Amino acid sequence: MAELQALLRVSNERALSRLTSRIVRDVPLDLGEGKSREYWKDDGLRDVRFPILLREGLQPGDMLCGILAGAWEVAGPWTVLSVGEPFVAGWEFVAIADHRNAGIKIPGVEWMRISLLLESPER
Repeated sequence: MAELQALLRVSNERALSRLTSRIVRDVPLDLGEGKSREYWKDDGLRDVRFPILLREGLQPGDMLCGILAGAWEVAGPWTVLSVGEPFVAGWEFVAIADHRNAGIKIPGVEWMRISLLLESPER
């Protein structure tokens, strides 16, 4: 399972729609439909989450490389965190870019988080 989460500074639903469309267009990953809600810490921000659609049969290393390559196209540097044993079920990889210390190329995006969670086969 992989996800792109973004905090967006928008003033209304129309602006939200334009910005989410731009993210889908500009982020070179296969993104599913984004789900949006108000960000609890700041009502001027929207918390939008897009599932990253992964091809069947990809090895974990290939998934990670593809996700990171796409991430670097739109922002950087990324702060990364790995929890668990790499490439084993239950392992989680997270990369975060914040507009205060990363160059995010899509105006209106304040923060981005990309995560990859390797699920066990029986899920």
